[in-house]
Amino acid sequence: MVLYGPLPGNYCKALTTYLHNSLGLLTVKKGDFFPLFWTAWVSSFTRENVLSSFKSTRILPMNPEVVLKRFTPTATDGPKDLNSTQITEESSWRHIRSVLDKAVKDTSSEEAKSLSVAFHKLQVNQELKDYRILGLETALKVRKKQKKKSTVLELQQHEDYYGGAVFYSPRKIKKAQEKEATKQQEQQEEIARKVERKEERAAAARYQKQVVAEAKAAREVAKKEKEKEKKAKAERMAAAKAEKQQEREAAAAQKALGLSQKTSSTSQQKAKSKPKLKHGALQLQSGKDGVEGPSQ
Repeated sequence: MVLYGPLPGNYCKALTTYLHNSLGLLTVKKGDFFPLFWTAWVSSFTRENVLSSFKSTRILPMNPEVVLKRFTPTATDGPKDLNSTQITEESSWRHIRSVLDKAVKDTSSEEAKSLSVAFHKLQVNQELKDYRILGLETALKVRKKQKKKSTVLELQQHEDYYGGAVFYSPRKIKKAQEKEATKQQEQQEEIARKVERKEERAAAARYQKQVVAEAKAAREVAKKEKEKEKKAKAERMAAAKAEKQQEREAAAAQKALGLSQKTSSTSQQKAKSKPKLKHGALQLQSGKDGVEGPSQ
């Protein structure tokens, strides 16, 4: 009872320490049971506890003082290191406080209180950091161990040759290990082939995109050239049309000018021939008048 009594408490303490040190990053698995149990076992089954179990039952040695000491008050021992004035990284807050009280004359002053609070904060923060770093390092080691996947060797024979209990010789174990190594190598090669095929598909897709982009760029260039040629053709047709219009206008103007010149020459010719006719008519008229004159 003396030995197995503290075992559950020590196991709970080891489990709590394990979870607390990992800061919740690790989960408890089957492989973690024995290390935790062994820690609790070592903490419980110590030499002192074994001897204490015999003493508490008064089996060996036969000494009644063991029972009587439970009812005898003893003076509590004070801290062992309070008389030391040397402060190290492993010094506790009580030791630092005792050294501070010895160094400061008036511990009730505001400066002394502020200094004491500052030392206390620094000491607590340092202990928390060390505790957290230690827990994270332990969790990292455990996580690395958990990442290593254990492989089951194919030592089981075929059903035709299986007769119950089997003794695995070193030769069979070596053969199974070689077979497992070959299997893992084939898996790695298959993964490498898959990666290579994936890269080839990606390269083909990139090449296809490049071809499509180049074809699109060529179509854009051809479209621009066609539009440019169409625009130049339209400009040439517009220029030719304007030139023909100018020629027609010039021909019409020249024709109109020729008609006006012809009309003016005709009118001049008529103007020249008309007075002669009138003069002859006058002569004829005057002759008629002369003839008619005597008859009156």
